Amino acid sequence: MTRTVRSLCPVCLKPIEGEYVLHGDDLYLDKTCPEHGATSTIVWRGTSPSYEDWGEGDMGNGPASFQTKRSSRCPYDCGICNEHTAPTCTILVEITERCNMGCPICFASATAQTGEHMSMATFASMLENIVAAGGPYPLQLSGGEPTVHPLLPEFIALAKDYGFKHVQVNTNGLRIAQQDGYLETLRDAGVDLIYLQCDGVSDETYRRIRGRDLAAIKRRVLERCQEAHVGVQLVPVLIRGVNDHELGDIVKLAKEFMPAVKGIHFQPCSYFGRYEIAPSNDNRITIPDVLRAMEEQTDGEVALRHFIPRKKHDTHCGFSAY
Repeated sequence: MTRTVRSLCPVCLKPIEGEYVLHGDDLYLDKTCPEHGATSTIVWRGTSPSYEDWGEGDMGNGPASFQTKRSSRCPYDCGICNEHTAPTCTILVEITERCNMGCPICFASATAQTGEHMSMATFASMLENIVAAGGPYPLQLSGGEPTVHPLLPEFIALAKDYGFKHVQVNTNGLRIAQQDGYLETLRDAGVDLIYLQCDGVSDETYRRIRGRDLAAIKRRVLERCQEAHVGVQLVPVLIRGVNDHELGDIVKLAKEFMPAVKGIHFQPCSYFGRYEIAPSNDNRITIPDVLRAMEEQTDGEVALRHFIPRKKHDTHCGFSAY
């Protein structure tokens, strides 16, 4: 099979044409930049499931409203332009550029020393724009590290006042684990979910991905969420050959802290920002790699057949299951 798509040169980021091409049982995105030459990147490894058999999913509805009109081809238009065919699922607002860690893989290159905190006035203006554009939608407060923002509880409360029914905080968990009463402050402000960076169960994994031992910190966050009756989602960044052997252990960790843990959101590593070296194809992890590894590492308790594609417009970009 071949399919032409609009893509980017990985060096200069100029838009170029690409083709999805089967090489044996694996699917690659092949493209050629006039200036920087040809690249071939694996996007789907193996036939269980195969790229073609993965399915088409449901079409879904488009956005409730558009904020801009299309004037040229993607990626030059946005905001949301009338070429968008999928609805908004979650609004992500980065409320600070600062962070209390310095993860080697950070795509935002956030630091503790530099960066700005969003003002309350700016945040309120953004909430008003979201509501005017068809919201309120589920809202995620992110960064940087949002818990270093001194007004995070006030931001959560304001979002609730604007009618946002689901507010989550995307966090590494350090402040929640280390400061007594802080999670309760977020809970009382109205937070609905802690979206917790949780890459595995061993300190070796955290040393390689985050640069420090964090396994005990993550367990403490889960204990506090359990005690405070605050929902938490585990969010592992997956790197082939680094922590993909711990998928089964992550599932066990989630089960141990149910019902506080509501789910797991696996995210393959993004190779940009602070992580400047692109991986070889052997080191990239694809959706079938994750599905097969979970089935093998849970002895079939979590099986490939339990999962379905996402919406039709991004069928091969993700998977879901309950």
